[in-house]
Amino acid sequence: MSKLTLCKTVILAFALTESVAEAQTGTPIPELAPVEAVMNSILQRFPVPGAALAITHEGRLVLARGYGWADRDLKIPVQPDSLFRIGSISKPITSMAILQLVQEGKLQLDAPIVPLLGRATLPPELIVDSRWNQITVRHLLWHAGGWDRRVTYDPMTDAASLDALGLTLPLREPVEFDRLVRYMATQPLQFTPGTKEEYSNFGYGLLGRILERVTGEPYEAYVQRKLMLPLGIQRARLGRSVRSLRALGEVEYYPSAGEADSFPVFPGIGDAVPTPDGGFYLELAQAAGGWTASATDLVRLATLLDVRTSRFSYFLRGELAARPPYAPQSEYYGLGWQFVATPEGVVQFHDGLVPGTYGVLIRMENLNVNIAVVFNSFEEQTEFFAAAQLELIAAVQKVRQWPTEDQFSSFYPASPRIAQAGVVNGASQLAMPIVAGQLVTVFGENLGPVVASKAGPGALPVRLDGVEVLIGGTPVPLVSVSRNRIDLIVPQSLAAGRHALTVLAGGRYSRPAPVDVAASSPGLFSASGNGRGAVLGSNADGTANSEEAPAAPGSVVTLWATGLGPLNETAPDGDTPRVPSSIRVPVKVKLNGQEARVVSAASAPGYPGMVQVKVQLPMSLTLGRVMVDLTQSERQARPGLWMWVR
Repeated sequence: MSKLTLCKTVILAFALTESVAEAQTGTPIPELAPVEAVMNSILQRFPVPGAALAITHEGRLVLARGYGWADRDLKIPVQPDSLFRIGSISKPITSMAILQLVQEGKLQLDAPIVPLLGRATLPPELIVDSRWNQITVRHLLWHAGGWDRRVTYDPMTDAASLDALGLTLPLREPVEFDRLVRYMATQPLQFTPGTKEEYSNFGYGLLGRILERVTGEPYEAYVQRKLMLPLGIQRARLGRSVRSLRALGEVEYYPSAGEADSFPVFPGIGDAVPTPDGGFYLELAQAAGGWTASATDLVRLATLLDVRTSRFSYFLRGELAARPPYAPQSEYYGLGWQFVATPEGVVQFHDGLVPGTYGVLIRMENLNVNIAVVFNSFEEQTEFFAAAQLELIAAVQKVRQWPTEDQFSSFYPASPRIAQAGVVNGASQLAMPIVAGQLVTVFGENLGPVVASKAGPGALPVRLDGVEVLIGGTPVPLVSVSRNRIDLIVPQSLAAGRHALTVLAGGRYSRPAPVDVAASSPGLFSASGNGRGAVLGSNADGTANSEEAPAAPGSVVTLWATGLGPLNETAPDGDTPRVPSSIRVPVKVKLNGQEARVVSAASAPGYPGMVQVKVQLPMSLTLGRVMVDLTQSERQARPGLWMWVR
């Protein structure tokens, strides 16, 4: 090495050391200083621009740090929750989604995959190797489906598969996974399914398609809805190859040192591009390696497997870690994870590598620890991968005192919580059965934004300021949402019986609250809005009924109610008929115990869920404060309300 080269190397090393020290985000934790030292050492020893690290202990996020640069040129530092491509760490995510279906009884681990894929994906007559019919869901999770990329090639990543499909670069159309499946069916397997492990991205691609067939949802949408949103994970998504399509908050990716530019996979992005920026086809990876997520997202997902907080049964956790019959005791691939026996206990992990990214997710169950580290470049050196795995594990094992503070709340909102007896009649504010078309109020905590948000004119939305309410799994129209209260309209189509009401706010679901749907559940609105005191009513001249503006005997007053059941002419959920539509079941109104004539009871255009009950006051009515009672089908509205007559 010349003196000039040596000088440049020393200067570069000094600059990297200085920049890493400057570009650190998140809160340093003194108890975890050995771990921090390893991270700083990695970024000083290897030309990797940036990284993020997250660690949980006993279900708490105890460390969340960003190191170095998310964008080296613009000097944008990595944040603890910056998004990274995670490559094959997507496989544990797919595994957990599949296991959730198994736990719900919608899928069996030993079910053959050919019927599950269906004719649309895999016409049976295309299969040339009958051993396809032996492949099970478990085999795919084990990488034991019968494909050996060392003998042939990886159909998910190798250009040979494009040749086989008659496609050329740059791609003028997306590569349809079903087309790839049908081609692979015409090729022989390399070994009998279930007899050995050979890493297969294609097998995990099939698992993604099976998930879609079983659930009827796109793979990405189902995983987000069922796995991620209940944990508050809102930004993780399937990644994109082209730089311009990346997510907000996603890092820049950098080729390894000395790596040449690649021929672009897509047209219109240049004649040659850095491989991470369109030189490979990330979109095809999906269930096998397509996700982008943050380090904090990954450890949050890993807590689903922690003994104390696991969403999965003891039996399924055992299935996940069970050793395949062909595998050695010391190291094997289970259902979506690698397991390695060490003197300190079994380490469960999965790493992921795609151009411009390397990451690893580690579970150390004996210590109740989960670790996720992700980099926006990597060095194809054994020393680099050993540092990212073994050195971090060794540093964690040196920790003698763990922090007790949980940082998850800094990155993920608290779950919404419905109060006990918190689903009430929107008028009476009493917990009682609900009725199709009714205005209902939900009380609780973390239900929506701090500043209340109200729906605009027209049909009501089913999503308002990021909040949704589901009754029986169906989103319902929303009138207003706030931190502690939601007003909604019960859908007209909701069947009688018991249903679960759930709030989705901040990307997290509440625990379901049981609600009973009845034919009638009347409630009168009060002027105070709390269901007590004077009724909300208007006199014949349109003035609000009050002690200062009483109604005259013989006049017609208007009372406002909800929960009076279906209308004769309905409108779409969240809307009202353009003209007043009468209720199907009549109501009775008594004033000071004396029955009054109900002139009409009909919808109020522009006020979904509300009914105007017009009542003619008896001439013989006692003047002053008059008690109001409304009944329908022997169900009585909240008693004790009054109006004024003079």
